Amino acid sequence: MPRGRKRPPQDSVDSILLAISRRDNIDPDTLSHYLDRLDEEWTDGARDKVLHLLRTHDAAAHAAAVLILSELATEFDLEELEELVADPTVSDVAKLTLAPILKEMDSEMADDGLIEYLNDPEAAMQQMQLRLLELVGQSEMGVESVLEDILSMPLERRLGFVSWLGNSNDPRAANLLIPLLENQTSKIVYAVVDALEKLGEISAQQTIPALNYLIGHTSNRQIKQYARTALGRLTMHSTPGIEGSAVTGARQQQLPFHEARVSHLDGVGSQMIMLSWRRPDALLKGVNVLYQDQWGIKDCYGTDEMELDRWAELVGQKNRRRRMPHLSRSGWSRGNSALKSFNLREAGM
Repeated sequence: MPRGRKRPPQDSVDSILLAISRRDNIDPDTLSHYLDRLDEEWTDGARDKVLHLLRTHDAAAHAAAVLILSELATEFDLEELEELVADPTVSDVAKLTLAPILKEMDSEMADDGLIEYLNDPEAAMQQMQLRLLELVGQSEMGVESVLEDILSMPLERRLGFVSWLGNSNDPRAANLLIPLLENQTSKIVYAVVDALEKLGEISAQQTIPALNYLIGHTSNRQIKQYARTALGRLTMHSTPGIEGSAVTGARQQQLPFHEARVSHLDGVGSQMIMLSWRRPDALLKGVNVLYQDQWGIKDCYGTDEMELDRWAELVGQKNRRRRMPHLSRSGWSRGNSALKSFNLREAGM
């Protein structure tokens, strides 16, 4: 585990921990030197002093300890970390900060197992959920990250999480619920519609257009009727005129279209379709779709923040590989309709 430094120690462990805890402008070289010193003294007291930081009520000390542990801790330290988690005198906040490190070490205490060792599991879960909604409210990348975790959950746990979102009384919950209306089992879609209805008027500007879209595009008659009934109850219990304003607001929030490029079919019937929209901050939002004439959509990925120069670079790369004609606005309209039909057919709706 030594990091290979040969010069004699120049800083004490205590002074290093104090510096990392109190300074937020440490340059990378100095931080690397500090970590080297701690590594040299790791089993001679440095590890115990780092763990002691987690026993304090100092958030900065917690952050410093997690930073150090993420760099230096190995599987040989797992027992000490698990003992700290099991210690009832250690705060729940400190225990939760260790979750990523425990997960990386494949500890049984990671994720759900950690909850059993918290002093107040219910409060801790609420705190974690609130932090999750804060992450969701920051960016689309936050939404995508959380959605990946939701989709990997077992069905019953996913249903429980959807129910919690509906009872959260937080409009940010709609950012997670609405994407779950598509490409999910009927059981999940019913639960999401219920959750959106429970959120009520606080998220109506997002919920009403989403339910209208579901009603207009699903071929499942039971889901269509269920969504229509929920939409009726939502508008009935909301401020008069909110449905019209929600639809108008949704149209205004749509990003202006920038450009679409499509390749010619290759030898196996595959085709790349590149779409982009202009964001208010002058960046682009893009989606790339790989389509195969017999399979349908084989792959689809997007980016939420792309520089205009980067888009031009990607288009240039594709042009060098194969000719990619520019779609006119009328051609884009036809292509957009086709893409929608691809999506629906791929989803089996």
